[in-house]
Amino acid sequence: MAFDPGTKAYYCSPEINLLGAVVQKTTRAWLPDYFAKKFAVPMQFGRYAMWLTEPPTDTAYMAGGDYFRARDFLKFGQLFLDGGRWHGVPIIDARWLEESAKPRTAIEGEIGRYGYGWHVFDATIGGRTYRAINAGGNGGQLLTVIPELDLAIMITAGNYGQYPVWSKFIERTIPDLAAAAVPDS
Repeated sequence: MAFDPGTKAYYCSPEINLLGAVVQKTTRAWLPDYFAKKFAVPMQFGRYAMWLTEPPTDTAYMAGGDYFRARDFLKFGQLFLDGGRWHGVPIIDARWLEESAKPRTAIEGEIGRYGYGWHVFDATIGGRTYRAINAGGNGGQLLTVIPELDLAIMITAGNYGQYPVWSKFIERTIPDLAAAAVPDS
């Protein structure tokens, strides 16, 4: 190990793929089937595609590359805002959602802090600071939830491998969009 546990954090794919393996082993379901049954079907997703890992694991690649319509991915933001319920139907535990979005560590070179799969940062909107929760992807695929404003924002872009470009969406575009959506900001 290069550093003592808990002293330095880097964003990387193995940990989220390990989580996928834990979910698959615990549920005894193939991850794409589990996703369809648990999320896509009850949340009325349209067509989507998930990347698969190579054999022998041959399951969903959990670290990105999936293809969702923006309006369907945005549903995860609404799910968060509605305490884990989709049109009143429980999908995921609200306590787990809140726990997953607590800032746990800072990632060197990134904005804000990192929870369990969520980037957490402060957004200044209309002179006030709000906690924003972001599920981001390389290139600028950004789902941002601002619970205090009851607001979810989805941005899609193709600036792959250009974090300095698409990080500006977090710093500038998200607050501007939120200000436009909130009448009194």
